[in-house]
Amino acid sequence: MGVIIKASGVSVVSQDSSIENAVQAARNCLEKAGIDGSQVDLLINVGIYRDDNIMEPSIAALIQQRLELNPDPVKADMQARTFSFDLMNGACGFLSAVEVSRSLLQTGVYRNVLVVGGDVHPSRRAAPGFPFASVGGAVLLGSVADDAQGFGAVQAHSRTENEYFGYFGQGAMEDFGVSGRQFAPIVLQPQFALQFSQRLSESVQNFLRRESLRPDQIDVLVTSPIEAGFPAQLAANIGLPASTHVIDIHPELGDPHTAAPMVCVNELMQRGAWQPGARILFALVGSGITTTCAMYRVPT
Repeated sequence: MGVIIKASGVSVVSQDSSIENAVQAARNCLEKAGIDGSQVDLLINVGIYRDDNIMEPSIAALIQQRLELNPDPVKADMQARTFSFDLMNGACGFLSAVEVSRSLLQTGVYRNVLVVGGDVHPSRRAAPGFPFASVGGAVLLGSVADDAQGFGAVQAHSRTENEYFGYFGQGAMEDFGVSGRQFAPIVLQPQFALQFSQRLSESVQNFLRRESLRPDQIDVLVTSPIEAGFPAQLAANIGLPASTHVIDIHPELGDPHTAAPMVCVNELMQRGAWQPGARILFALVGSGITTTCAMYRVPT
């Protein structure tokens, strides 16, 4: 069984609400797919930085409510149900959601899986030093019988040394007092982009060897837009040929963090680069350092 992307959507309508951006991106995605919310069986939210630092209920539940995804099966169709949950793995969350979706789609109970993501400063205002762009992304996943189509296996790797590297966020609630919903102290460790590039390059090279793939077999590269030029540097590090389409959304949008892979997919579709048979390498990296890699074959 192959896991395929049926449609994608993006939203930049709200700079102060990750929930609103996720909702608008999801609506855009479902409209492109030509289905309504009643046909969504599963909703996965991969966003990390939340409106007002909300911990409970899950952000996925709030997004599901706003989208009216089978909110009350007792009053409607008892067979129409939507299960929703948050899945938090930072910038690598999208491919983690793909792997979880694969397991659930294989049961035959789920047909349409909606993955959404996006981040915002909890104060819901522009905040100096906050490294992520407030952009929402969404993709609709489904399955096909041919396991040569869609996503292959996802390879994940996390640094095992007793050290954390990348974006570092913390805060003592006693220091925040009654204003805890307004703060998200973020520390960017020195040379984190260089460390991310080196670790991701190693992970991709290991992935290609394991999958018996050559760089010239990759048509498109989708990676984390840590900074402008990061995708091109990764492409050079792993020896991709000049013919490979390397997408870099950072100059236009910045780094949408958890939404970035979905925004890239949407851009590729809009630019006509999402062609049948195209072989797309997804290579994501986030704090930890954590990496996830997967190949995607656009259905023919």
